[in-house]
Parts: sequence; structure tokens; C-alpha cells
Amino acid sequence: MSKDDELMNKIKDFNEARPPMASYEDYERYSGVNGYAQPISSLARLQAAATNHRIAELEERLANEREVISGMITTGTVTLVYAPSGAGKTVWVLGSLFKSIRNNLIKGSDVIYFNEDDGARGVVQKAKMGQKHGMSMITLATSQDPGLRTTQDALGLLNMIRLEGHANGR
Repeated sequence: MSKDDELMNKIKDFNEARPPMASYEDYERYSGVNGYAQPISSLARLQAAATNHRIAELEERLANEREVISGMITTGTVTLVYAPSGAGKTVWVLGSLFKSIRNNLIKGSDVIYFNEDDGARGVVQKAKMGQKHGMSMITLATSQDPGLRTTQDALGLLNMIRLEGHANGR
């Protein structure tokens, strides 16, 4: 079985392992891949999500991070850059990424760049630039993977990369 087939099977298994959630009540009942738990209040959920009890874990992660774009983006993170059209976000991000790759701060093969605001000409142009630096350039609208067409699909895959340990130090 090819690596692509293995990945597609993991995605399928992941999606089938969790029940569809049609309501907030469904979400309350669901706790992870293996089953259900007692419903908890919204306050209890927020308190459980607090970082206070994870300080040591977070400090360990910080110790292993490297800056990808100085003062803005570190390794092992998913970053969304938002600004009005024409503000220069693409030029700034790609220019900074290319510089970090040239300076050996990161490997181009560790960068997954989602281009969601260009037409066909811009997609091709940026894909060529990314290819020169070894980056993966993805456009959801034209993805050949039917399970990678929406932001939710992309975030699910990025989360799987994290869970599988492939994002550590990258």
C-alpha cells in the first residue's frame, strides 16, 4: 500500500471514528475518539481548557520552537495572516519564508502554504516560487484530493499531522 493510500485510510478512519455532531448536545456528549462522557457545563469546559495547568508542557514546547518569521511565526504553528486585499500580506509572508529557507532557519519541505486568495495565474506563479524553495503549495478549490476542499478539511489534516508528531520542531 502506498503512503498516499495509508494517509487516505487514516483520514477515513479518523472521520468514521467520531460521530457526526449536529447540535451542541451532540458535542457535549462526545469526548474524543473512543466514546461518550457525562455532559459538562460551558464554564467547566472553559476551565478545563485553561492553560494554567499546562504551563510546564507549554514551556517545554517553547524551548523547542524556532522563529520562522522573526517576532511573528514559530515552528510547529498554523498561522493565518489576514489583511485587506492589496495590503501586501502574500509578498511579506512568502518573502519572509523564502528568506528563512535561504538562511537555513527552516526547511522548505516543512512549509505547507495554503493560497486561498489568488486566481489561476497567481496560483501558478506562487506554486512555481514555492517549488523553487521546496515548499508545498495548496489551493483548496483546485485540490485533487476530494477530502481536501474546505478549510475544515485542511484543519483536520493539519491536526492529524500534529497528532502524528510530524509538526514537532517544524
